[in-house]
Amino acid sequence: MADTAVDITGFRHTPIGDRIVRDHVYAIPGLGTLVIPDDMARAWHAQLKDLGTPIDFPHPDAQTWFLNFERGHIAHGSGSTRAIIGHRYEPVSKIGDCPMTDRPCVVAAERTEDTLAVVWSYPDADAFNVQWWEERGRPRKGVEVAARRYTVRDADPHRTYGFSVEACQKRFLGRSTCTPLVPVVVPAVRSLPGRGFADVGHP
Repeated sequence: MADTAVDITGFRHTPIGDRIVRDHVYAIPGLGTLVIPDDMARAWHAQLKDLGTPIDFPHPDAQTWFLNFERGHIAHGSGSTRAIIGHRYEPVSKIGDCPMTDRPCVVAAERTEDTLAVVWSYPDADAFNVQWWEERGRPRKGVEVAARRYTVRDADPHRTYGFSVEACQKRFLGRSTCTPLVPVVVPAVRSLPGRGFADVGHP
């Protein structure tokens, strides 16, 4: 870990990692401690005046990681990192669009005034591990569920949420074997849907 200093962004910054992979840790007022991968940090430095300050934490969406700023976003995926000026990140993962059959598929989502529930399909599993995050919030610790459904209580319908789900087979006196985590983003909505589950990939 290198020394902490104020870099060109004007925020306190500490590079961590090794010569191959290096993350950058920033102290952002109003947000807290923010860890940014090296490629995203470099893209921010190159477009510092246009992007402004980070307003969220890096989050996954399908095969992409994204980070929103005051005046744009940075997306990293498929070996490239892009800084987009002028608008926030738009999710690319669509609920029910699941090309991989070796992992769970999130098929539906439902919002009420204070809850957000996601439903997924998978042929057979002993348990499912669910991780989730809220816009401008750190990822939550994973929880294990038996059902193919998870509900977030006290959810804000006007905030974006992300979920990652994996299916696991338990082994007696051995470690569980799990599928890859499947991330999906549920965008914020301007009006609440009616009762019943519906595909809300891009409400």
